[in-house]
Amino acid sequence: MLKQMTLSILVLTLIGGLSLGGTAVQYRGPEGANPYAIAPPTVDGPIGVERLASRGREIEGVSRWEFWWEMNRDRFLRRAAGRNEAALTGPGTFFAVSDRGPEWIGESDIRLRVVRALLSRLDSRDPEERARAAIALGKTRVSAAFGPLKEMLDDGTRSDRRAAALALGLLGEPVAAAELARFAGRPGVAPSDRAHAVLGLGLLGAPEGVPVLEKLLKESLSHRGRGITDFQAATATALGLLGQKSSADLLARVAGSRRGVDSDVRAAALVALGRINADGVVKVLARGLEDGAADVRRAAAGALGVTGRADARAHLLKAYREDPDVSVRSLAGMSMARIGGPNVGNALLGGLHRTNPRALRGFSALALGVLGDRRFAPKLRGLATAKDEKSLAGAAAVGLGILGDAGAVPYLRRVARDESKDPDLRGYATLALAMLGDRSTLRLLPARLGASNDADLRRSAALSLGLAGHMPSGPAILRTLFTEADGAVRGAVINSLSLLPRRAVLGTLVDVATGTGFSADRRIDAITALGSLASRGRPSPFEAMLDGVNYRSLTASLGHAVRQF
Repeated sequence: MLKQMTLSILVLTLIGGLSLGGTAVQYRGPEGANPYAIAPPTVDGPIGVERLASRGREIEGVSRWEFWWEMNRDRFLRRAAGRNEAALTGPGTFFAVSDRGPEWIGESDIRLRVVRALLSRLDSRDPEERARAAIALGKTRVSAAFGPLKEMLDDGTRSDRRAAALALGLLGEPVAAAELARFAGRPGVAPSDRAHAVLGLGLLGAPEGVPVLEKLLKESLSHRGRGITDFQAATATALGLLGQKSSADLLARVAGSRRGVDSDVRAAALVALGRINADGVVKVLARGLEDGAADVRRAAAGALGVTGRADARAHLLKAYREDPDVSVRSLAGMSMARIGGPNVGNALLGGLHRTNPRALRGFSALALGVLGDRRFAPKLRGLATAKDEKSLAGAAAVGLGILGDAGAVPYLRRVARDESKDPDLRGYATLALAMLGDRSTLRLLPARLGASNDADLRRSAALSLGLAGHMPSGPAILRTLFTEADGAVRGAVINSLSLLPRRAVLGTLVDVATGTGFSADRRIDAITALGSLASRGRPSPFEAMLDGVNYRSLTASLGHAVRQF
């Protein structure tokens, strides 16, 4: 009892005397309007796409640029942070990421404190707590976690086995390849469980997994059923993560099989081919743009952008202008921007015409930012301050942040501070200002973090504080983690904590994760945050899994894997 009281006092002192025993409901993944339970690759918590879907009544939710941004956001935020740190242009204009000092956690803290705390939670009675602890252990990349995770894979419950399979892949220990291959081929194991093992092999990145995966995929093609479809899609995804050109022929055959192969599997094979990027891949992906299933065409459009090949532009331009499905057109435009080249910007300007669907216009504005051509900055500034079409204005604001257009700061400030504007738009403008390194924005963020009525503003503030590397904000962000009811905001908080790895913050998270006096919901949040701290901004292999993925037809296995992160 005395020990628990001491822990509680430490926590309450650090986070400002707030009670951690509140009544906020643990957010365990978006449901209802977001049946695919999509979460971002490195944020560790679910995102608010269920709100996006419900707001865009005139637009099919998953066709909107907001979904693509949430999936791909982290690599652009890392790029912005590096840009601001390396290219300070004048006093008082930009903030720099704080220097690492003695109060920042180090490798010894991960090995001695984080791993020990997470190992203790593998024995929890709460299955989600065990699963989150397993995933967090994988993120530590500390070899001492291998034995307990292997035991969990061998002897745990179904949810234990799935989490352990993914965690072993994240752990990066080559010896895990044999264990995952054994489990993936074990007779009598449900296909959806085996799907997690093959995804683990892909995340592990061990080339010796390629022949195992190819054999399993070939054997599975003679079977039918929802579970086997998940397994086939997961196996194709894993082959793409491993990136061996020897797998290209098999994946091309799967992608081109219109009879007997589910569209989810064909889509996964196309995305995998985009990652492998072998000779002749553009022709195969271009044929995918002619598939009768829109899901497959979407996957082909995204995969062509992943290749970065100039000869993909003509195929993408045709799809951008002519495909009957607006989400195919949108992803084709984004892929053109990723590849770049002459006349791409002018083509994207055409997509902004008012006669086009709103979803396409939003994607086109964001794509202009991704393109990186500063000639189009004035157009984006005008769109960001437009009075109508808030979604389009938000896309333009984010595009300006991606573009690194310092000249947009005055325009974005007006939007961010105008309380008559929609909270979504103000949030995107705030995040864009943080991406541009605007110092005046940093002063506004603590108040935004406590905005009682606007979850979108709280989420953007949390992301922006992490992006700024603002060390004094650590306690305020930690307090938000344990008092915030909105799961999207808590996910953003966990993202920011990974960029503010203070020893004091680590101590509180360990206390909550291991303290018996705290609710399971609080421990789960603390466990997830520990995994984020352990990765400390390191790009997750899971980010590669989602790059170019066909968001609309995430298989059950991939969707479950996303929720684990």
